[in-house]
Amino acid sequence: LALVVIYISLVSIFAKSFVIWIVKVYQRYAPAKVRLSCRFEPTCSQYMLVAIDKYGIVKGVVKALEDYYGATHQMEVKIIHNAYNMQINE
Repeated sequence: LALVVIYISLVSIFAKSFVIWIVKVYQRYAPAKVRLSCRFEPTCSQYMLVAIDKYGIVKGVVKALEDYYGATHQMEVKIIHNAYNMQINE
């Protein structure tokens, strides 16, 4: 039982480190057009790092993805709403 707990702990630490590494690689090497187009503060990648640190690997990634898709959805709704208002006003 103790070996199982140790194994799970090591896998969790590795997974957390790996996901943090992936996010940092994205932050450094993603095209500037992609990185600088975010209008949110903190950015989704910054939020993911904070969420992983605060909630752990599984819950942190889930919260970050929920935040990303929520922000994207809100942006899409706003764009559609603005386009609809422009059509009405013309």
